Amino acid sequence: MISSTTASALTEEYYILHLIYHRSKNQHRVQKWWQYLNIFHRKLRKIVKLSIDIEKLSSKPKIQAKNDQILETIRYLIKNQVFKKAYYEYNGILALGQFINLGFALLGSLSKIYALFMEIDGVKEHISKAQEQKMDIPSDTGLTTKDQNKTIDEIFGKKKKDKKPKKEKKKKKKNDMDDIFGF
Repeated sequence: MISSTTASALTEEYYILHLIYHRSKNQHRVQKWWQYLNIFHRKLRKIVKLSIDIEKLSSKPKIQAKNDQILETIRYLIKNQVFKKAYYEYNGILALGQFINLGFALLGSLSKIYALFMEIDGVKEHISKAQEQKMDIPSDTGLTTKDQNKTIDEIFGKKKKDKKPKKEKKKKKKNDMDDIFGF
């Protein structure tokens, strides 16, 4: 369930992100980090719209359905590691040093959005489940240690090279120019 203070804070962050998005669209739309700004702009707009709808609704099943949509949108961002990738790309803006103000604004907005998402009920549980699933990946790949220590040459044998006949060098005709320059 999203609280009204969290919803209003997310709305404020969306307004800031929208200003950055609108101002930078023509100049930076080809950059790699722009794709993450675009994703956050769209997903945050969706969450803000859903939270505004929740405030207007009175029916509990409809409110629950809207909350589920909000959680599903946040799960998408977490599952696809959009926060992690965006953080990496936004740091690239700072590393280049050309648009430092833009880089700091994007990093600040990203961290604020992440902190606000953590305040929403159900998000932390999803993150802990995702981390548990990551840790429970089976390590059985079907290879034994005996197979892992072999080189490619031991498995397939060395590649046989075809011997090419050696070409004889052709002697050039000497001309007057060679005599002049000493060749």
